[in-house]
This record gives sequence, C-alpha cells and structure tokens, in this order.
Amino acid sequence: MNSGELRINNWLTDEDGKHYRIATGKNIDDVVKSRGIRLVPEILEKCGFRLEFNRASRFFGPHNSLVLEIFPDGSTNLYLKKEGSEPTKLPNNVIYLHQLQNLFYALCGEELEVEL
Repeated sequence: MNSGELRINNWLTDEDGKHYRIATGKNIDDVVKSRGIRLVPEILEKCGFRLEFNRASRFFGPHNSLVLEIFPDGSTNLYLKKEGSEPTKLPNNVIYLHQLQNLFYALCGEELEVEL
C-alpha cells in the first residue's frame, strides 16, 4: 500500500484482517502490511449510505451529494449530485474505503462518518 494516498482517519485492514483507523501521522508510515477495505454494500451502509433499488445498485451519501454504483465485478462509478441537476460522473474509479473517504473529504469538506 502506498502511504501517499492515506490521511489521518482513513480505515484499513491489518495483516490479521482487523479493521483499524489511522490515528496519527506516525501510523501512516506503518501501513506496509495493511490493505484497503473493499467497498461492498455492507461497508457503505456503515458509512451512512443507503441502498436504492434501481437498475444498478446506487448508494446516496449522508448529504445526497455522492452517488456510487457498484457492479458485480467490483468496479464502481462515482457521481456528484447537485440539488436540482442531473448527476455528473467523476473520472475516478473508487474501490477502497480510504479512497472514498479522501474523495468525500475533498468534495464535501468534511469527514465521512464510518462506524466499523
């Protein structure tokens, strides 16, 4: 794992398969054996996303500002939804929780609440 894509508060999985949150900058340097947490419906629900039954699985963030589609092969599409307009597809293929946390922070200016 590349420590350059991590921030304090990102969630990862350690070598024993346990989820943990990066608490300090020192922890970022210790992620060599850590793995990202794959985005699956159960993880997204723990982040406040809600499932909506449409043609594709769509998850709407806590502020209805992000739309995430997850396909059976694990690939994703991410959209930014602004009130009163159609969603705009973002050029980012997010597959791990820490990537979603970072993007959410960059777009919304606040941390994505995660309860693992």
